Amino acid sequence: MITMQALLKTTPLSDENRKAMLDKLPTMTEDQKFRLAEICWTTLSTVYQIRLKKEVDRMMWEMAQGEKQYSKNDFEEMKAKLYFEFAEKLEASQTEEDMVEVKKQLERSKNPS
Repeated sequence: MITMQALLKTTPLSDENRKAMLDKLPTMTEDQKFRLAEICWTTLSTVYQIRLKKEVDRMMWEMAQGEKQYSKNDFEEMKAKLYFEFAEKLEASQTEEDMVEVKKQLERSKNPS
């Protein structure tokens, strides 16, 4: 399970805001923690999607310029690499269940139901 502390430490925030949220965490209601977690996951998912698009665009540009050729597998490997970078930042790489949870949360935040 990914902790709120890990989410807050990984989510791009100013040091001041991060410290304030971490300090308030013990006194937050479950609803406040839930909403904060949703905001963190949405933010992390957005950052992930932006980085993914940037890498896809770079690879497509290199192909268009004739500099390199990439296969579908190369794109999948790049996507997996980015995913694992995010998982490492959340210190979720210790168990496979946590890795699956990170992936689910990134996808869920990207495509809310």
